[in-house]
Amino acid sequence: MAAWAAGAYVAGLRADAGAPIDRLTHVHGMDAPAWADGALLVGTHTGLVRWSEGHGWRSVGTGRHDLMGFRANAQDEGTLYASGHPDLRSGLPNPLGLIVSRDGGRTWVQRSLAGTADLHALTSTAGDRPALLAWDATGSALLRSDDDGATWSTLPSETLAATGGVLALDAHPSDPERVFAATARGLWRSDDAGATWVAAGLQGSPVTTVRRLGDRTVWAFAVGPDRGLRRSRDGGATWTRVASPIGDDAYATAIAGGPDGGVFVATSTADVLRSDDGGTTWTPMVVAGEVR
Repeated sequence: MAAWAAGAYVAGLRADAGAPIDRLTHVHGMDAPAWADGALLVGTHTGLVRWSEGHGWRSVGTGRHDLMGFRANAQDEGTLYASGHPDLRSGLPNPLGLIVSRDGGRTWVQRSLAGTADLHALTSTAGDRPALLAWDATGSALLRSDDDGATWSTLPSETLAATGGVLALDAHPSDPERVFAATARGLWRSDDAGATWVAAGLQGSPVTTVRRLGDRTVWAFAVGPDRGLRRSRDGGATWTRVASPIGDDAYATAIAGGPDGGVFVATSTADVLRSDDGGTTWTPMVVAGEVR
């Protein structure tokens, strides 16, 4: 039954390719879960967009919410989480709180915190009992949900709040206790699912985004005098700079990894780049908002 459901879901994705688009707005988040059948899902300022080799760039659904904190649930086919601000046609309160899609982004429903929380960063932990962690930019608070976003508890947030706020959260793909936070004052790590935090590199520089793409490989982007795309192959202990075509006037807003080992990077100037060789070479997929 599970195999049939997954197959039916993928078939639905292919059949509902969505309307093609030729421009992309600001990207807040990206994900390429295995259940998306090789597609890249992109949360933008004006709704969800999907890219695939077979269909190119296409819109998903009819909602045009400003999708902040966009993240897929890697373990639950079709499930996406987001926050942000509503499509003005929807009549939903602003901010959105947590909204959830169970059909790959075709439709969204409000789950919790409507009108009270703007979750600029979201991540889902691994394991048999996954949790959601979120940074509420409205209240400068770190939140945790153990029931798929229905209810939330507030975790101690003083350490992260003192950095000026969290720009991105990312949980380890197999260790439910380890989480990274990208902040205005470097990268921070929790080894107890967000209860406490320690400095984890790139200190003194704002880190705009972070993403684990394996048990030991972490990607991030730092700005400042020594700005650039960074990669760690030892779980964040040491970092090396990765050459990329990101201009000096831009920074990375999101990083995602494809099921085939590729790396996708979105920038503040509405570019999307792809590397299939670990960052040695890059292919522009979107340049200044214009899709290629």
